[in-house]
Amino acid sequence: MKLRYEILFEIHLHHNYYKNNECTQLAIYPTDDCEQMIKKKKMIYRTIGNKFFLLVEAKDGVPKYHIRKEDKFSFYVKFKTPLFLNFTNISIYDTRKFICYLSNLSFNKEGERYYLSEPIAEYDKEKDYQFGDMVKDKDTVYEAIQDHKGQKPKANSNFWLSNTADEQYVTSQDKVVVLRKMNEVYDLKQLNMKVYGVDPDTGTLDKLVIDSEQVNINTARTAYNNLGYLPRGVYRVDMPDNKFKVYVDAEQYRVSPFGVIEIFNNDKIQKEYRLLDDNKRVLSPVYTVQFNTRSTFWRYKLFRHKGDSLVDVNGDYAFDKLNDKMFISEIPIQLKQKPIDSLELRLTPRGKLTPLPNANINMIIPIDGKIYSDIYLNI
Repeated sequence: MKLRYEILFEIHLHHNYYKNNECTQLAIYPTDDCEQMIKKKKMIYRTIGNKFFLLVEAKDGVPKYHIRKEDKFSFYVKFKTPLFLNFTNISIYDTRKFICYLSNLSFNKEGERYYLSEPIAEYDKEKDYQFGDMVKDKDTVYEAIQDHKGQKPKANSNFWLSNTADEQYVTSQDKVVVLRKMNEVYDLKQLNMKVYGVDPDTGTLDKLVIDSEQVNINTARTAYNNLGYLPRGVYRVDMPDNKFKVYVDAEQYRVSPFGVIEIFNNDKIQKEYRLLDDNKRVLSPVYTVQFNTRSTFWRYKLFRHKGDSLVDVNGDYAFDKLNDKMFISEIPIQLKQKPIDSLELRLTPRGKLTPLPNANINMIIPIDGKIYSDIYLNI
């Protein structure tokens, strides 16, 4: 049997803002050390549409160049459009402080898909939720429609909307701290901390790599440097009053990516997430990254004439009349590439205006724990 290239793994990017649910506005490319490994092992990576492929030279399904159990493929994710966060349901956060971390160690399966994002978290009454945050409560997924704390999810709530989509979305669960900004997250003078890396036997963040009680740490700066010298990767930092994930990477200063994808070759984890089977043949897994579109309250503002009512003739959306020249949606409406063409403004004595323009992704307006989109009608 001759050598031929086979797919080691592929990553599909999806976003329900787009008509076809295919996201082509993110670029995936290897980190420096991953690029070196790819070249050394004569691999090839390609992006076709919304799909990223890593191919390996193989014979009878066995890679020509040995892939070690400790090998890890790390990739940066960067925006192709600066508006990506405007129409994506992720907490608006500073990408200089945080990154979106995605991995095949998330063990997140829904239906027939294997997601690289963390499973949607269970509701926590002690947590502060932001507009757009998603939680699960009794097998139902809910989306926060305003900032709040302690408001239990339920249908027809002023704080939550149920989400019926059978998907696992990228959420705030996937947001991790960038090392260089750790001193803005907690006081480094608190030296009672433990740091855990990926345990090769379980694929979980349970391998102790730093224990402040066992090393000579005299200053906060020393603690910071000890973390900084760790190998590139994700870690869990445990402190007496705080636990969080951090991604260590010296290249972050130069690259400033939106996210990182790490694919581990781990023969101890569940077969569905592995790259090779027990006979070292490629399994060619397909991993999924699914983004949810952002929802905003739509505010229609009239310049000159007075409006009587604003309705959706299909009955999917309802609008409140704030005054003669402003109408607002009762609940947030999803931003979509395909416009809603059933909205109608009724005027006296001018009749009606339809279809109405939809919210523009160029501007979203956070105000008092909610997010708005303003649509101006020059009538």
